[in-house]
Amino acid sequence: MKVLIVRYDEIGIKKPGTRNKMENTLISNLLASAKFYNCGKTEVKKQQGRIFLYGNVECLSNSSIKVFGVKSVSIAEELHFENINDIAQKAVEIWADKVIRKKFAVIVRRVGKHNFSSYDVARLVGEVLLKHDGKVDLDNPEIKLYIEIRDYIAYFYDNIIEGPGGLPLGSEGIAISLISGGIDSPVSSWMIMKRGVAVDFLYCNLGSEITKNAVLNVIYKLVEWSQGYTPKIFVADCSAITKTIMTQTDKKIWPLVFKRALYKIAEKISEKMGYEAIVTGESLGQVSTQTLPAIKTLNYQISLPMLRPLVGFDKDEITKIARKIGTYEYSEKVPEYCSIFSFHPKIKISYNEIIEIDKKLDNAIQSVVNSVEKVDLNTNKSININDLIIDKIPENSIIINLTNSAECAKGIQLSPKNVIEFIFKTGIDKNYIFCTNGDKFNIDLVSSLRKMGIKAYIIN
Repeated sequence: MKVLIVRYDEIGIKKPGTRNKMENTLISNLLASAKFYNCGKTEVKKQQGRIFLYGNVECLSNSSIKVFGVKSVSIAEELHFENINDIAQKAVEIWADKVIRKKFAVIVRRVGKHNFSSYDVARLVGEVLLKHDGKVDLDNPEIKLYIEIRDYIAYFYDNIIEGPGGLPLGSEGIAISLISGGIDSPVSSWMIMKRGVAVDFLYCNLGSEITKNAVLNVIYKLVEWSQGYTPKIFVADCSAITKTIMTQTDKKIWPLVFKRALYKIAEKISEKMGYEAIVTGESLGQVSTQTLPAIKTLNYQISLPMLRPLVGFDKDEITKIARKIGTYEYSEKVPEYCSIFSFHPKIKISYNEIIEIDKKLDNAIQSVVNSVEKVDLNTNKSININDLIIDKIPENSIIINLTNSAECAKGIQLSPKNVIEFIFKTGIDKNYIFCTNGDKFNIDLVSSLRKMGIKAYIIN
């Protein structure tokens, strides 16, 4: 009979009461993941240090390595035996063909009382497999053959697949994570989930439906890891915040003001929903809002703990994790709108300035919180492009060419990331006509500018 052996690590060192509770949470999450991946009927057996899953073991292997708390898994053959010779015979049935002209090692782990030792089993199995043209090499084996014996049941396996480790999701409370869809914030969410914290997501939308859908794709990859808890996803239309920032504050502190607004929005939603912490993707020193002086003042009078799991990581380390967990390729497709606030920014402000900023932001923050949208991952709205298109270019308009289109050869050639800075240097009261060539992210940029109150259009 085939069985999936699920191992955990950190749970095993907890006190008995805590360990039992976490084991049960882990089992519940394993079954939730099996259901998510359509693995069919699954039976569970729990023993000290191990959980055994019976059913479609190939599917269960794939589903279980997405569950936090799982150290590793192995698909194994289970044998109820009477004596040591039964174990050796089963080993030949399973591995005789695998060891042909291969160097192998037999590794035995044993729990319970027996009239033989682990060494006895390893020696006997090695002897019978040598008859099948294999060679024992304990130092540099090509194949490692594992036998785990628990009382009078033996488990045979030769593969160990690593899981994420950590603690079972939901065992350490619930938090709200600020997610932009970029590379960092999904990784920070994943890392705090690894520590057993269930996470809901708050996305402050500076773009439009295309950007939102791109971010939802990133979140969906994180949902694959959220086995045992279905996250809530909140989307906040932050256009009121951007308008307030751009009209009422100094350009040099825009990044800090925007970050403060995010904290306050998350704090107010947490008051309603009962979250125990706010998670951010900040890495110390990476940008102007992530310096130690900035973090110190931005935290001022925030009532919840601010969890920053990436604080000691550099960009390369974060990117490696993003690739590993599957979010990187989706994050790469998300436009980065936070850069619109980066005009030679200051890296610190005073507590008095924070107090004044809060006063200026208060109405806009409350407006955003009141209109926060709880979205379904299946939501996939599109932009009504007809609201953006014009057939005739108004006089004194500035034409911006976001493509290499010959039709807009007279326009100013700009890359999308430089558009905002150009507009604010040129004047936000002018008409801006864009050649987008139908590119969905260029269209999204124009839609975002419109939401900020800029007279932006697409030429038909």
